[in-house]
Amino acid sequence: KFPEIAHVKAYYSARPFIKINVTKDEPSIWLFDTGAAVSCISKAYFTEIRKSTKVTKLPDDGINLMGAGKSTIETLGRYAIPISVSIQGKTRTCVDAPVIVCNTLTNPGIFGIDLINEFGIVYYGKAQEFK
Repeated sequence: KFPEIAHVKAYYSARPFIKINVTKDEPSIWLFDTGAAVSCISKAYFTEIRKSTKVTKLPDDGINLMGAGKSTIETLGRYAIPISVSIQGKTRTCVDAPVIVCNTLTNPGIFGIDLINEFGIVYYGKAQEFK
């Protein structure tokens, strides 16, 4: 069973991760990234969830993403997927959460500021918890 939050050492700091439910089978752990303007999922994870989850293609409006190191990120389209997040025993759901599929993303997903605002989630770094 996954904890509500897991930390992974990245260089000199701990980075917050959040448990996401997209399929009914198994939750996945996404990076909680307030510096990401949009939420993204990996091509591998998208291929996996597409087998059992309804996804809707959205207009991508010529998406151009850049990573933290100013490198271009290859995108494969914008889709709406159902996402649920449980915070402090309360489940919040967005039926049509917009995500961008990225070809080279190494973890399942990045929970960006767009979904952080949509779900109204706040991360308290000192306490290492979401509210």
